[in-house]
Amino acid sequence: MRWKTKAFIFRMMDYMPFGENAYYFFQKYITRSLRNSDEKYLKLFEPKVIRNIKAIYEYGNIRLKDSVILEFGAGWDLYCPIGISGIGGVRRYICVDINRFVHKKDIIECIDWYKRKNSELENMLMQEIEGFQDNNKCKDIQIGKGDVLDILKQYFHIDYMAPCDMATSGLDTDSVDYIIVNTTLQHIPFQQLDAILGECSRILKRGGLFVTNVNYLDHYANFDKSITHYNFLQYTDSEFEKYNPPLHYQNRLRHSDYLKLFKKYGFCILEEQKYKSKEGDKKDLSSVTLSEKYMSYSDKDLLILGCCFVLKNGGINEG
Repeated sequence: MRWKTKAFIFRMMDYMPFGENAYYFFQKYITRSLRNSDEKYLKLFEPKVIRNIKAIYEYGNIRLKDSVILEFGAGWDLYCPIGISGIGGVRRYICVDINRFVHKKDIIECIDWYKRKNSELENMLMQEIEGFQDNNKCKDIQIGKGDVLDILKQYFHIDYMAPCDMATSGLDTDSVDYIIVNTTLQHIPFQQLDAILGECSRILKRGGLFVTNVNYLDHYANFDKSITHYNFLQYTDSEFEKYNPPLHYQNRLRHSDYLKLFKKYGFCILEEQKYKSKEGDKKDLSSVTLSEKYMSYSDKDLLILGCCFVLKNGGINEG
């Protein structure tokens, strides 16, 4: 499917009643990008669970099992919250999303996978993280016919807040130990992202961690091989708007833009792992006639594919 066709489909879904449900059906059963399998789940375990727990063990000042974690944009099956809470243990895990995306079937499939793979996953974490202590919740869970949110709260201490605008979360100041965000920031418009990071700085305790990974590339290129991952940089904001529906929004911010936002709200970078460039990236970038908006960026900045950040709140004000 060509990217403009997919953009048009997403735009039509925006106008439909219950468009989020249509979007879910499209991804689940048409493109099959949400199809759950042991292979897919295992592939997600390192970037969504190991990496985040490892950052907390290495840089955090509150033990994981005693912590309050917040994640926004946790997705359809809450894969990351269930894994971190079920295996590592937390005091409370708050999940915030702009819409109620969770589906009971996906949640149950996710929990079932963690139950079946519990020992294997614990061993992976112990090999990767010195001093890791498992929580053993996943293997003991018994899922009945209750509401899925009750199941999440009872077994995983997960509070699901949706629909909820993260920019005005309503949570108390200094009430969260760690914030985790998995490949979500690139889907938030700049002004909203600016407000959300301000809110994160308010609710996150001083010295608390903000752990996030951000993908900077054109997502349409993931399935349309006729374009490069830099394709969207050729358009002005007004030109790209027609291809950028809310259901598949991309803010097109570059690495330097995120650095400025983090600095603005007092986040100190403890770790910065840039995605490695691939062979041919320079050629792909040079094949695109950049919009005036991106002509002031250096090639080095534009070529960065994405980044995993570990940030500390308030760090720039410390000696």
